[in-house]
Amino acid sequence: MSLIAPAWLSLAAFGILVLILHVRRRRTFEVPSIQLWRLMDSGALSRRRMRLPAPNLLLLLQLLIVALAALALARPVLGPASRFAHEIVVLDASGSMRSTDVAPSRFDAAVAHLAAMAAGPIRETGARVSVILAGAHTQIVAARLADPGGIQLQGLRAGDGEADWAAVIRLVSSLIKDSEPTRFALITDRADPARLSATLPGVTVEVRMVGGTAAPNAALHASLRAIDAPAGKWRAEGSVAFSPRFAGSTTVTALVQPDGSAGFLSWGSVEVKPPGGVAAAPGRATAATFALDLELRVPSVVVLRLPDDSGPHDNAVNFVVRPRYAAT
Repeated sequence: MSLIAPAWLSLAAFGILVLILHVRRRRTFEVPSIQLWRLMDSGALSRRRMRLPAPNLLLLLQLLIVALAALALARPVLGPASRFAHEIVVLDASGSMRSTDVAPSRFDAAVAHLAAMAAGPIRETGARVSVILAGAHTQIVAARLADPGGIQLQGLRAGDGEADWAAVIRLVSSLIKDSEPTRFALITDRADPARLSATLPGVTVEVRMVGGTAAPNAALHASLRAIDAPAGKWRAEGSVAFSPRFAGSTTVTALVQPDGSAGFLSWGSVEVKPPGGVAAAPGRATAATFALDLELRVPSVVVLRLPDDSGPHDNAVNFVVRPRYAAT
């Protein structure tokens, strides 16, 4: 058995107070002469030592209540595993967590895993729980909640960019209390536990991985520049990164929504193949460049995108075009 808050055992000292209250210091005697009082005042009669009270049911019940109250506040836990007074869970909300190799997505699987932790191990140990959403704009979802059922997970979603890990460390540090057993659990699809442990001394760091083997994926990187803006000549150019085991080719499609129109129109496309037209070597990614000329004479929104795959976070790039100015 282990104790989460052993300091509360000091309350057992109140048992001494209970004993003192049961000691009878005053007694009434009928005496035939006041000579006894004179002897007591003169010190001729030795004082009686205080004795412990005789055991009785009321005394035993009061001592038992004090002991059980102290033990309950110390929060004993049965089992050999390490126990923590504070559980900090970080949800990775970076773009890669939107991958769908785990249905419906890695991020949804991470949220489900957090909900299971809150309803199971964390609730059973009675630890306080904090939750941090690690994305481009890192935020605290819950701070030191005594009831894991109060965590609000609805509406959380992963973004498109990388997680701000420096902000995560700052927020975690603000939630930690000295001398409080704390565990930092990161639910992610990639992490470096050694680096996290080095930045959080005294905190147990665990990583819960979601997602299986990375599926073949193509990632788009692109820019849009004016060749002759007054004449409406623009060029989209960039590269497509192919993950290991990617086979075949992919297509970069330009979708344009002219100012005032109701939807996007297909404005052109270009096929992109891995270098040499073969699959990427095992364990290594490859990249191929592309260029696509567009005619844009009116202000427009331009979207360059790849076909849907397991990594939707890196399939599209958006631009706003104003013919008098460069793209933004």
